[in-house]
Amino acid sequence: MKRKVLGKIRYLGPDIVVTFTNEKIYEVLEIDKLTGLLRIIDNSDDDYLYSPIEPGLPSEEYKGGRFEIVEDDEKGSLSKVIYGKAPEKSKRNDVNIAVAGK
Repeated sequence: MKRKVLGKIRYLGPDIVVTFTNEKIYEVLEIDKLTGLLRIIDNSDDDYLYSPIEPGLPSEEYKGGRFEIVEDDEKGSLSKVIYGKAPEKSKRNDVNIAVAGK
């Protein structure tokens, strides 16, 4: 059965064993209405809920990493959850950090 996909995200960060691989693109099925977590099809090919801000296993300490939006719905639902209400501001901050790090 084909599942409806809300959007696609790319994980950027250290590999997390059965969950995420650096630079791999993942499908997001939904944003959980109660918790705000993302339901993502991970490396196990099953879907689980993950934090949009601190990707990883809830049973382990956060090891760094973030999500980048590859494809969003027409409402910008992923942008709102991952970047807040102003995705352009978050993107500008990423550029400023990268330039400052030179």
